[in-house]
Amino acid sequence: MKRVAKKHKGSKKSKSVYSNLYLGIILGIVASVIIGGSYFLWNKNQREQADHLRPLEVSNLIYCNGEKLDIKVPISEKPVPLVIYVHGGGWQWGSKVGGSAPYFYKLVDKGVAVASINYHLSGRARFPSAVKDVQCAVKYLKFHASQFNIDSRKIILAGQSAGGNLALVSGMASNTSKFSSESFREILPDVSGVISIGAIYDLESEALSKNTKTNIKLYLQDDGQAYDASPSSYVKGGTLLPMLIFHGDNDESIPYAEAENFTKNVQSAGGDANIVLIKNADHNLWSWFGLDRPNSDSRLKLIEEFIQKVTTE
Repeated sequence: MKRVAKKHKGSKKSKSVYSNLYLGIILGIVASVIIGGSYFLWNKNQREQADHLRPLEVSNLIYCNGEKLDIKVPISEKPVPLVIYVHGGGWQWGSKVGGSAPYFYKLVDKGVAVASINYHLSGRARFPSAVKDVQCAVKYLKFHASQFNIDSRKIILAGQSAGGNLALVSGMASNTSKFSSESFREILPDVSGVISIGAIYDLESEALSKNTKTNIKLYLQDDGQAYDASPSSYVKGGTLLPMLIFHGDNDESIPYAEAENFTKNVQSAGGDANIVLIKNADHNLWSWFGLDRPNSDSRLKLIEEFIQKVTTE
């Protein structure tokens, strides 16, 4: 008699269990990949959105002749105006992080980009190197305007003391080739306006303090350059930009009358210049433009209004 082999029911059941187990593992892996991928894309999107919501900040960017600048750009769907700040220090000292730079950075919250530049100090290179640096910074930032979302037609120079002098000379002489450099030759260094704080307007004035005259001698290669290094020399024949001028009535280095006379001369020549007297302020105006100083918000408001006026199409 033949034996009939019995089918093992348990083996079939085991295969079914293992199949279900394998299927569950595969489905789990697939689900993990889908969920993980979705989370990665979501997280990437969140990071990109966060980056988009943060103002752009770049430090120590080399612009011309080895000099560096810092720039902060606000969030905006359209190109924004730019203020280029030039620090003071008698043309001998100072840097892009000092002076009123922190004060001007408050404009970023108002929709204005702000750059603060270093330039050749007189211990390394005398006039006109610093003026060329300022004009080159203007041209550099115009050239890279789309990269920083800047409106190249709406650039304002601002400077304090020696920096105010450089800002004015650079802007007022932008229609000449006197300070042109090899860099970005095809771009003009013209700007929409200038904000000066306790600037030096006439380097030949006898009213300047002894210390200021000493700084001037160290800045110039010879006395004959004082005329070309003075904003007052460009009232006739230069570009009469809109100007907002701040000056203290207790300034012993550069008496208030110097700023007043310069303003009147610009106005008489048909230019748009307004002077703001800061009562009881000496030459150290950077301290009067500190973040915690009385009336600092009112001065910032004047600056905002000036920027809006000179950049409105």
